[in-house]
Amino acid sequence: MTEIKEMMLSDILKIQDKVRRHQLIVLSYPVLNPDYIRRDLETIKELHNSGIKLPRVILDQAIKAGNLTVLKYLTIEMTIDNKNIDTAIENDQIQILKFLLSIISCNQKNLCLAIMKHKLNIIKILFEYDICCENDILEFVAEYGNLEIFMFFVEKGALLTDSTLDKACRSDVLIVDYIIRYKKISTLRIIDLLVGNKNNKIITDYLANYLKNII
Repeated sequence: MTEIKEMMLSDILKIQDKVRRHQLIVLSYPVLNPDYIRRDLETIKELHNSGIKLPRVILDQAIKAGNLTVLKYLTIEMTIDNKNIDTAIENDQIQILKFLLSIISCNQKNLCLAIMKHKLNIIKILFEYDICCENDILEFVAEYGNLEIFMFFVEKGALLTDSTLDKACRSDVLIVDYIIRYKKISTLRIIDLLVGNKNNKIITDYLANYLKNII
């Protein structure tokens, strides 16, 4: 009887040890080695089927690694949110992003992140999924984007206002030049911009030279 109890205890300890090792695999899920993650799908399935709750950190790590196979399995029970979309954007995981967008819609924060990161290719993908832009989105692009992204939004019909030019004067001289020429900004308006712009020498010099050439 004692021997049976010892054998049962030994089996229990082995099972507990296996669970602990699996939990360590889950918690230390390698972000930089997609091949390992691919091979480890069976371990994840085994853990899931044994009733162990998988931590959400695996979801982000699968996204960072670009492992669509693992991600699809995880989303059977795990809920996707817009933070996961941010992770895909930050890590340039295009196929992952498209899969996520087939489940949930992106929001303005996702779009603004892509703008700030200057990821035009990702912005184009977000537009493929019918994102609805706020009216002042071009002001954000003028301040945090670049000329290529700015021109893309103009072509998409984004509203270009006086405030857009004011925002551009805080950041990108190429966008300032584009707006002045595209909108045919008046000399008086440019003088106002020059007087009011004290913090960006590159743009101040540009405005001064522009006025010198037209006056």
